Amino acid sequence: MKTISALIVALVVAVTLPAESQRPTYSGDWEAEARRDWVHVQLWLDGRGHSTWGFSIDADELQGFNATGGDVDRATFRLVRDAGTVVFEGRFRGREGWGTFAFTPTEGFARDMADLGYSSLSDRDVFRMAMHDVGRSFVRDLQSLGYRNVDRDDLMRMAIHGARPDFIRAMAAAGYGDLRVDELIRFRIHGVSPEFVSDMSNVGFRSMRPRDLVQARIHGVSAEYVRDMREAGFEDLSFDQLRRMRIHGVDGDFAERLGEALEEELSADDLVNMRIHGVDPEFSAEMAELGYRDVPARDLQQLKIHGVTAGYIRGLRARGVEASNVRDVIQLRIHGVTPEYVDELGELGYRSLRHHELEQMRIHGVTPRLVREMGELGFRDIPTRDLIQMKIHGVTPEFTASMIEDYEGLTIRDLVEMRIHNHRWARKRK
Repeated sequence: MKTISALIVALVVAVTLPAESQRPTYSGDWEAEARRDWVHVQLWLDGRGHSTWGFSIDADELQGFNATGGDVDRATFRLVRDAGTVVFEGRFRGREGWGTFAFTPTEGFARDMADLGYSSLSDRDVFRMAMHDVGRSFVRDLQSLGYRNVDRDDLMRMAIHGARPDFIRAMAAAGYGDLRVDELIRFRIHGVSPEFVSDMSNVGFRSMRPRDLVQARIHGVSAEYVRDMREAGFEDLSFDQLRRMRIHGVDGDFAERLGEALEEELSADDLVNMRIHGVDPEFSAEMAELGYRDVPARDLQQLKIHGVTAGYIRGLRARGVEASNVRDVIQLRIHGVTPEYVDELGELGYRSLRHHELEQMRIHGVTPRLVREMGELGFRDIPTRDLIQMKIHGVTPEFTASMIEDYEGLTIRDLVEMRIHNHRWARKRK
């Protein structure tokens, strides 16, 4: 009786406990394109709205797959993963195929995953695990390496990007045995490998921080780049210096050519600033052809910052404006002395002006319009110093017009005095 009762209890338990379904949980349509050694597969899932799933896979992983380029009317092949199996049925025309698929979970998979800490897996979770090849041995190996309680989404990300146990072991052997999950994933995304670590160590960058290794890969700071800069004469650069140089496009060739052109010892910061502002050996050569030789790196940068080009200098020289050094040229550019400004003043009779006169006129806002309007009021050929004093003290055409209505024989200097003394003027009115 006890035996019969036990059997009855077991049967009741078996009936009432939820069992893992061995029926297909996902199905739909597929298309595939076969290449030489791999296959790209696109899935459309039935009853999932517009849900699609695309992936590329080594052809050897698809059991029974044989797309040789011929026509196949009844093709069947399988993707077998620990979490379940996808059965594909359909046809191929050349290397392109299409048909239907069905995914069936592996018996006991969900139960075993619950034992490993991943309970209540949905059909979608199991399907995703199959697609990304997240299996029981994958989880057990991770846990044996100290990665317990990894979030299930992180499990997927680790699998997607190849942060698998063999990679973790290889990184540990290279000196990185305590990486976080997010660091492992970033390493894989950006290509930080044991080989890369070894290469950087061989050029003196040992025990780099994980984030610096990632930055090195992102910006292209490789062992080859380090050697290239050392051959150009830049020894003992820090990683941060190398990273900045690489970001801004400084390489050994640029450093050597610029150093030769300037005949000046340049620092890493000089090279970066030169690159940022567009100073290259060609620009230095252009300035030398114009007579500005041995220009320091700092002044070359200022020329570029303020938009001083060879064309700008030639334009001023063609109008008789000469600046003996680059700093004078920079000041002209800063204050807006352009060839067009010189031309307009020349048309009004102001020719052969020296560079410092033009600079002061622009600083104080002396414009061709002011000269024309004063000319219309009878004040012609005003000396440049008087034009500047007018602007300094606020003598405008409007002010001038109001004063000449009341006073005869006014000069520019009279008008300036009137402005200085707030219109109090000893001369008699008309």
